[in-house]
Amino acid sequence: MAKTVISIAAQNTFTDPLNCPRDSVLVVLNPTGGTGVGTVTTQIRDYTNPTSPGVWEDWDRRVVASGACQAFIIDVPVSNQQIRVGFKTGEYTSGTLTGRIQHS
Repeated sequence: MAKTVISIAAQNTFTDPLNCPRDSVLVVLNPTGGTGVGTVTTQIRDYTNPTSPGVWEDWDRRVVASGACQAFIIDVPVSNQQIRVGFKTGEYTSGTLTGRIQHS
């Protein structure tokens, strides 16, 4: 199972990208102890050509609250994509967003 750990405490900050086959990806935000507050954006980009990857596209947005765990599935529609999670400029409020992105 491939995964990327989420630990973000600032605006305009994203996780390291996770390479995805065509698959469903599990995103878990603020599990036990997570204090992140704000609007979290999940982004996907084409990674068919690693020397020239595509631009990041907003795929999903969720409002998160301190201590409120959220888990959801993102369906990656085509092969050779990358996914990341983070706070865009002006969408971070406070705390540290924790969690993970993973696929089988």
